[in-house]
Amino acid sequence: MSSEQCMSLSEIQSDLGKSSNISGPQAPSRSSQEDQQHRSSSKKITNTSSALDSGVITDSGVASCGEMILDREVNDNVSEWFCNLNLNSQPINNLSGQKSAKRERSVDVTKSQACTDVPAVQEPWEVYYLQNSDGDTHLHLAILDGHVDVAKALIRMNPYPCLLDIQNDFFQTPLHLAVIVGQYSTVRHLILAGAEPTIRDYKGNTPLHLACEKGDLACVRALTVPIAMTEIQDVFRTNSSHTESSSKKKRNSPSIQLPGDLDMRNYDGENCVHLAARGRHVDILRHLMWCGADINAKEGKSGETPLHIAVGQEDEQLVNFLVTECPKINLEICTYGGMTAYQFAAINRNQILMKNLARGGAEPLTPPESDYDTESDSDESQVSD
Repeated sequence: MSSEQCMSLSEIQSDLGKSSNISGPQAPSRSSQEDQQHRSSSKKITNTSSALDSGVITDSGVASCGEMILDREVNDNVSEWFCNLNLNSQPINNLSGQKSAKRERSVDVTKSQACTDVPAVQEPWEVYYLQNSDGDTHLHLAILDGHVDVAKALIRMNPYPCLLDIQNDFFQTPLHLAVIVGQYSTVRHLILAGAEPTIRDYKGNTPLHLACEKGDLACVRALTVPIAMTEIQDVFRTNSSHTESSSKKKRNSPSIQLPGDLDMRNYDGENCVHLAARGRHVDILRHLMWCGADINAKEGKSGETPLHIAVGQEDEQLVNFLVTECPKINLEICTYGGMTAYQFAAINRNQILMKNLARGGAEPLTPPESDYDTESDSDESQVSD
């Protein structure tokens, strides 16, 4: 090979140096980097604000590891160690299948706050109190189908009185259904077992409202006659082999005070006495008065009393009962329109009721002219036609 074709090693290195300068800037040398770091460290901090490693900006430029100071020297009372938290301290989603200690403690707190009356483990009796698509339990269905013995057995095995008050989709408890089908013995068993007699259905009627509306005196008595201790012992009497559970059941059986609230109104504003009067049930009215019901109670819509209802229906037997057998009856009480019972009888032109009311002490007032004239004009027009 000739000397012209060969290039010396020094020439090749010089060519490579030139080509690197063309392609891009050279990296700074080691000595220049050290000089730059020395100059930056010797420079004093002149800025009024600087950034810490935690991301917090302070005005003084000096970082404090104890507390975090926000901009404008506002202390947030949050320690700087809070910014060093990471996901390695406690796993969020534990996929290993083992519960952590904190999770177990939270479950224990939940159990301690749960209702202690109902056990956490499912008991065999719970199956009989599950509700179907209509909201009925086995006790509802047993009463509706007329299986009295089955219903009494379910009542006897019931461990918690609140289970007897389960309402179906019509807000009816087993006590409502027992009254509807006329099972007065089942009604009494439910009361003795602790069923609540003042729960309303979808129309606002209690079981007593339904019994008075139907005219079922036996159910009315079952809902209102005070409970004797002998009844509780007879209802919950079991075989000698279950003496211990029987005595426990007697201790847990609640003491129901009867009669309950006799003056409760349904959603139509009517008390039990109004429903009994509309149904012309004299015996039920007599029993309700014996229990202490207010015979002068006004219904919520027009203010009529049982006497107004009886006169409006022209029921002579009911009017005579209210006038002669009810010492607390008020013959002068008015409706919301200012009408007495005597004026009701005068509008209807019932001379017999007017005489009976006057004989009982009612003041013979004439009705308002507008009502009386309208009634007389209509009668005259009918006669002329």
